[in-house]
Amino acid sequence: MGLSANYLLNLPAVALGRQPTRPLFISYFVTHRCFLRCTYCCDGAGTPFPAQPVPELSTADAIRLLTLLRAATDTLDIGGGEPLCRDDLEELLTHCRRIGLRAVVNTKGIGLEERPDLLRLADAVVLSVDTLDRGRLTALLGRDEAMADRALRNLEFAVRNRIRLGARLVLGAVILPGRVEDAREILRYCVEHG
Repeated sequence: MGLSANYLLNLPAVALGRQPTRPLFISYFVTHRCFLRCTYCCDGAGTPFPAQPVPELSTADAIRLLTLLRAATDTLDIGGGEPLCRDDLEELLTHCRRIGLRAVVNTKGIGLEERPDLLRLADAVVLSVDTLDRGRLTALLGRDEAMADRALRNLEFAVRNRIRLGARLVLGAVILPGRVEDAREILRYCVEHG
């Protein structure tokens, strides 16, 4: 079933005040690994995802899982940790395409320059861009200025190549207290770059 079909099938239950039973999409955290230490990244209880060692499925097991998930929905949200930490992400996205499972990859985007096929294989890439200011980004990522520069460079790469590679690019931002101006700056950037 697809996102729209599942939405429509859920309407009667919602109208009767019941819990919907069909997923609109499914989120799959392919890893908890991450090379960043973003100040806001946690499980909701304050523990950063990278601090939670969680075994990852092998490529073969992940492919079997994707096939099973396809029976429930046609849209998959791939997140983490940082999904680009998985060396087999392209293989997983290829399988999604093969079985008709639309894949949305949520990422900081660091490493996209080295893996441009991700922009071609994903149906959408959601880049988490919390600020365009190098200094604030350095503090937010919990890494050095070189990593902030790399994040900004990969953003530019994704914007420049999205049409050629066929990616639907979405910029997402975590708006922290006192950082509303960052969100305005990101919105201006989106308008300027189409």
